[in-house]
Amino acid sequence: MINQSIPNTFFKNNRLKLFKQSQADMIIVTANGLLQKSADEHLPFGQDSSFWYLTGLNEPDLILVITQNEEFLIVPSHYTYRQSALADLDSELINQTSAINQIFNEKEGWQKVKKDLKKDCKIATLLPAPALMQYYGFYANPARRRLYAKIKRLSNDVIIIDIRQKIATLRMVKQPIEINLIQKALDITIQTLKEVLTVKNLKNYHDTRTIEQDILSGFIRRGGSGHAFDPIIAIGKNATYIHYNKLADSITSGQLMVCDVGSRYMGYNADITRTVVGHSKASHRQQEVYNAVKEIQQETYKLIKAGIKAKDYEHQVETLVGQQLIKLGIIKKLDHQAIKRYYPHACSHSLGIDTHDPADYNYPLPENMVMTVEPGIYIKEEGIGVRLEDVVRVTKNGCQLMTADLPTSLYIS
Repeated sequence: MINQSIPNTFFKNNRLKLFKQSQADMIIVTANGLLQKSADEHLPFGQDSSFWYLTGLNEPDLILVITQNEEFLIVPSHYTYRQSALADLDSELINQTSAINQIFNEKEGWQKVKKDLKKDCKIATLLPAPALMQYYGFYANPARRRLYAKIKRLSNDVIIIDIRQKIATLRMVKQPIEINLIQKALDITIQTLKEVLTVKNLKNYHDTRTIEQDILSGFIRRGGSGHAFDPIIAIGKNATYIHYNKLADSITSGQLMVCDVGSRYMGYNADITRTVVGHSKASHRQQEVYNAVKEIQQETYKLIKAGIKAKDYEHQVETLVGQQLIKLGIIKKLDHQAIKRYYPHACSHSLGIDTHDPADYNYPLPENMVMTVEPGIYIKEEGIGVRLEDVVRVTKNGCQLMTADLPTSLYIS
């Protein structure tokens, strides 16, 4: 049975487990802040996923404080303006959602924090990322950086502990309610793709934007809150770029389409990819590459079980890809650089509140981790890109396929 709500005990227990593991006197964690869009307008708000994991709250700029004996929220002073413009914070609803019943304004809250400080007090927090995350080409939300500076100003005796790894390890193992919510998000995605990506239906589409609109509509009609991430729907050579998301392709005969999408449901995400044929039959070469990726995926399932190290697992998958690339006549021998030219990403990532959920990949895969399995082959010189992505739950002796209801075929009937 799918849970229709998340009990506040879920968030409270997450806080208790984190505090127990933190080896700190106090944990202080911030929600994300609002980011400017124009003079007096902000971009759509997205909550810090770890703050949500600990509270269930989607309000910006709140501060969570946890000590041995109590826990409370600090509300920033600028909420005075936001409340006059929007609505009051509902303390009863906050308690119902998070099981936190103490809320203080900014002055009172930080005075309380200072009063609780002891000599050499250990305060645990999520350390901020660099202001500019150059690898991704975007800026980090400033909320963690602002909080870190605030904590450092509290006292010269404060010892700051980084708990990013602790919470990542906690979030790797999905609780039963989380598995149910992820399954619901996957089911919404599966039902929508079965509706949109059929051979009969695809003939009615002329561009990827229209496909995306119908997928979004299908998610919402089935109870999802929208896209879990920016959808990737790419045709032909554009499908050889793994994160192509311009949604500007025309659907033409003789080309494959990679559709990488997922619904979001009650804070949890789906992530599924299918490669299909648009307006014609696949060529022999396209079918050949597709079959190779499908075989890699089937062999990959056999590798997954609790206790395997992610590094070892990914190396074995890379070998499987390399063997297929040799069969396809694309490379001549198993060589890391040669394989990565045609397979430039990892096969799996953790899935949950984030599409790429935090995980410690130096840690053996735990039982009840939910992860994707997404091998691909991308041949730019031939204009062929194929990726298949499904989702599994790691079990003691193997894995459970959570997306088995969606056919794996170039032609979905």
